[in-house]
Amino acid sequence: MEDIGQNSLLLVLGVLFLMILASIRVAKEHERFAIFMLGRFFMLKGPGLVICLPFVQKAVRLTIGDMGKYKGDEIAEYLGYGLPVIADSTPGINTPIRIKSFNNGQVNVEPV
Repeated sequence: MEDIGQNSLLLVLGVLFLMILASIRVAKEHERFAIFMLGRFFMLKGPGLVICLPFVQKAVRLTIGDMGKYKGDEIAEYLGYGLPVIADSTPGINTPIRIKSFNNGQVNVEPV
């Protein structure tokens, strides 16, 4: 009986360890992670160590120079996800744009 309790404890600890490993990401200096919580944009995180809750949050890596499309109302589509952006000049709908920089948790873009 003691073996069953020890084995189940080891199994639970192993699963928790794997979940913690799966939740840790590292963003380089020119990268950020767009965090989506339950399908909605939540925040930008990075650079450095980023912890993302498994099954609740999804992290999408953004890099300076990534291309996307402007969808209007300061929303751009990158990799199939809608992100709030700040554009230097207001581009037209479906205009290709590029990530220019990240400032204070915001994505700055420019038309291509």
